[in-house]
Amino acid sequence: MEQLEFRSFLESKGFSSESYDKLELYLSMIDEASKKFNLTGYKTKSDMRRGLIFDSISPLTDLCVPRGTSFVDIGTGSGVPGVVLCILFPFLNGVLVDSNNKKIDFISESASKLCLSNLTAVSARGEDFSLSKNNKEKFDFCVTKAFGPLYYSAEFSAPVLKENGFLYIYSHLSEEVLSHVLKIHFSNVGLFPGSSEERKTAGISGKGLFWVKKNKTPSCYPRKFPIIKREASKTPETIPSE
Repeated sequence: MEQLEFRSFLESKGFSSESYDKLELYLSMIDEASKKFNLTGYKTKSDMRRGLIFDSISPLTDLCVPRGTSFVDIGTGSGVPGVVLCILFPFLNGVLVDSNNKKIDFISESASKLCLSNLTAVSARGEDFSLSKNNKEKFDFCVTKAFGPLYYSAEFSAPVLKENGFLYIYSHLSEEVLSHVLKIHFSNVGLFPGSSEERKTAGISGKGLFWVKKNKTPSCYPRKFPIIKREASKTPETIPSE
């Protein structure tokens, strides 16, 4: 994706030229850092612009969230979509979580250069972050991208979401094809598929899994990771094909 096309897209959504400039600067930072360590698998800036930035934010550019809304990006990797959301929506407060120290250091340095005072980068495993009492029911919404099994996403995100908060998972799957046992796990932690009206109210467009926390998450979640991993391995993600 080339710069002019990307700029036109942002303008069509009402974002400022300053936001575009910051996103291009961030893209250059990712490109430079990728030459030093394994930050992303994309090889060209054009591919990064499309695969990392555009594809990540296009479902979220119409977010309907009030000033002061907080979100968490669990398993953020290179900082997408968390950094991008903090650039486009400066009234959001974002916490970006990843267990890779190099990636968190990169995000922290990027946030400083981009003057993103609304972003905090945390080095932690997803289950450890969710276990912390300081993070219980703290966030209005959660995003996860390339995070691993959907089972993990449910168990790590639900405990840190406020009731009526939502979880958006980047996935090519639809809720209709998910296995019954996986849906039960989501409901056990308090998450239920959001309706089309709830998705519209939140400002979520396009594909991806959208879940709303309608029940309080039981205090037993998240469990210890070996248990989560074991149960996830026994849980099919989709309905078996005939």
